[in-house]
Amino acid sequence: MTPFLLEYLMVHTEGASLEANLAAVRGNVRLAASVAGAYASGTGPGGAAAPGIPGAGAHSAAAPGAGGR
Repeated sequence: MTPFLLEYLMVHTEGASLEANLAAVRGNVRLAASVAGAYASGTGPGGAAAPGIPGAGAHSAAAPGAGGR
């Protein structure tokens, strides 16, 4: 949303829209932090082991023609 619309909504909802938007942002930050922590530790939801992502990370195979002869 544009700053103009955000201000308009804030004024016309007597600040309720600002509080709702801040709550949504805080929730998104908490979720992002949880996902990042699980990804970094290699666990999935509820602490279960997360499957590896083929072709990603330090354990992926070298690209064709990249040394190893």
